[in-house]
Amino acid sequence: FFQTTSFVNLPLSTIMGLFSFIGSCFSGTKKLSSAELNELASKTNFHKREIKKWHEIFHKEYPSGEMDMETFIKENMYVHGGDADLWQYLFKVLDNDESGKVDFGEFICALAVGTKGSVDEKLKWAFHIYDIDNNGYIEEKEMEKLLGGILKMAARSVDNGELDVTEEEVKQKSKQIFERMDTDGDGHLTLEEFILGCKEDQKLVSAMNAF
Repeated sequence: FFQTTSFVNLPLSTIMGLFSFIGSCFSGTKKLSSAELNELASKTNFHKREIKKWHEIFHKEYPSGEMDMETFIKENMYVHGGDADLWQYLFKVLDNDESGKVDFGEFICALAVGTKGSVDEKLKWAFHIYDIDNNGYIEEKEMEKLLGGILKMAARSVDNGELDVTEEEVKQKSKQIFERMDTDGDGHLTLEEFILGCKEDQKLVSAMNAF
């Protein structure tokens, strides 16, 4: 994705859908203060000029300085497919302060992990996304839910969207991946198992980071 897609040409809601992140950054304002700019630079590893450029793009797309859930879901379903429940969940992951809106601070922090983060940082971020109930583990049903969304979006991108993915295929694929990662066979994945399992198979790194 990073090698083939220009972020500037994507809808900003799509970028945020791909780079969900649990974290804390400044709220969006129409003009960044020097203090906000400095802190965002330290939190994200973006250069200040990059932050200013993204701030300009964000506010051109969303003059209010915020994007709502309806827009996020609509634009991502149009571009990627999937179902509304999936994108609603990802929006809530992005909406760190639970305001019902995503502001520039939340956006730039999400983007930073996807573009500036190390492999481990990206996999930790992916782990938190897959841990839907936030109990510190990934259960097979959680992996099935999100991998199902990935597989359906992948199917939509080939054969003019005519390729279908059945629920049984989703279950089989999720079970196969889950059992490969669950090295102690206790029925749930720790962060360590998740990262190790992904690193042992480069295809899994791509799959787990599809969002």
